[in-house]
Amino acid sequence: MDCFTIDQVSKHDTIDDCWVILNNNVYNLTQFVNIHPGGKIILNYAGQDITSVFYSVHPISVIDKMDILNKYDKYKIGELVRYNLRNNINLTNYKKFRRTVNKEFTKKNKSFSILNLRGGFGTIVTLFILNSMVITFYIVYIRKMNILSTFILSNTIILTLLYQWHTSCHGALLKKPLPNLLVSLSGPLYGGISAIVWKREHNLNHHDQINQPTDTQHFNKYIRLSPQQEWKPKYKYQYLYAWCLYLFSSFNLKQQMPFQYKTKIKTKYYYVHELMLLFHCILFLFIPIKIYGFLKAIKFYFLMGIFQSIYLTIAFIPNHETLDCEGAETDWLKHQIKLSNNLRGGKITTFLFGGLNKQIEHHLFPSVHQHHLNKITPFVKKYCEQNNILYKEYSLYEVFKLHYKKLRLLSKSSYVFKN
Repeated sequence: MDCFTIDQVSKHDTIDDCWVILNNNVYNLTQFVNIHPGGKIILNYAGQDITSVFYSVHPISVIDKMDILNKYDKYKIGELVRYNLRNNINLTNYKKFRRTVNKEFTKKNKSFSILNLRGGFGTIVTLFILNSMVITFYIVYIRKMNILSTFILSNTIILTLLYQWHTSCHGALLKKPLPNLLVSLSGPLYGGISAIVWKREHNLNHHDQINQPTDTQHFNKYIRLSPQQEWKPKYKYQYLYAWCLYLFSSFNLKQQMPFQYKTKIKTKYYYVHELMLLFHCILFLFIPIKIYGFLKAIKFYFLMGIFQSIYLTIAFIPNHETLDCEGAETDWLKHQIKLSNNLRGGKITTFLFGGLNKQIEHHLFPSVHQHHLNKITPFVKKYCEQNNILYKEYSLYEVFKLHYKKLRLLSKSSYVFKN
C-alpha cells in the first residue's frame, strides 16, 4: 500500500479529487461524496485530517460499528507518514466517554442517540422571532439611521448569528442537513461572513487542536496570544492596545468572504454564498449610500462593526484565551477539556452567547444543540473528578481579569509556557 505525506494529501482538495485522512489512513472519497448520507459536507474537509471530526459528529452507532470503515475499504488508497501531534491524537478515551454518556441517555429510550439532541419546534419558533427582529430593526435602521438604531440592529444580528449560524455550521441546529445549510446562509447575508471559511477554519482547525499552531483563530500577527508564538517588539504593550484591536474583530470575520477564500471547490452552495454576500452589500452599503450618501452610510456601517465586535469579544474571549488554556495533550478528550473554559450562567446566558458559555461540552459534542449542553455537564464534571482534570468555569469578570494577565505575561519576550 502506498504511503503519503500530509502535504501530498492536502493537494487533493477539489470536488473532482477529494482525499482525506482518517485514523492515519488515506482515503479517496471523490466517488463517495455524492452518496454520503450526511451530504457533501465532506468537501469542507477535502485534503485534511478528518479523524476527530469523524468521531465527534457521527452517531455512536456509526462509531461502534467499525465495520463501516471496512465497508469503505475500497476507497482507502494508502497510509499517512510523518505524523505530528495533530495526526497522532488518541481518541480512545473520548470514544469510551461518548459511549458512557450515550448509554445514560438511552436508558429511557433505547432508540435514542445523544446526537438526537438537536433543535425542535421551540428552535423553529426562536428562529422565526430572531429573524423577524433582524428584519424589523433593519427597516428601522434604514428609515432612521442613528446610533441607537445601529446599536440595536448590530446586537440583534450577532445574537441571531450566535444562536443560529454558528450552531447550523456544526449541523446542530436542526436534524436534517438541508435546513442547517440554508440557515448557514445567514452568515454572509446578515454579517458578511462565510460559512465556507468558518467550517474549515473553525470546525476543523480550531475544534481539532485548540490553541495549537494549526488553530488560525488563535494565532494572529497583531497580538501574541500563545507562548508558542514568536515574540516581537510590537507585542510589548499589547495588554494596552489589544482592547482597541478587539473593537475591530468583526471586520476580521468580514474579510473572510467567500470570493476571497481560495477554494477549488465551486459547488452550488459556494455560489449561493457569494450571492448572499452580494445581498449583504446591497442591504448594508448600497441602499444606505443611496438614501443617506456615501460618508454617512460608511460611518454607520463602520459603527455597526464596532458594536458587533464588542459583543463578539465578550462572547469569544472567555472560551480559550486564558493562560490555563495552553499546552497540548495527545489524549483528545483531555485536550478539549483542559484547553476550554465555561462561563457561569443559566438559560439566559446560554441564549445570549449561543451556547458558547458551555464551551467544554460544545467541544466534546459539537453536533448537540446548545439547549441540551447542560444535560451533558454532570457527565463531564464526573469524568474530570475521576481523572483529576480541572473543570474550569469562570464569571465574566474573572475570565477577563485572567485574559488581561495573559496579555501582560505574553508581552514579555522571556515568557515561555511550560506544559
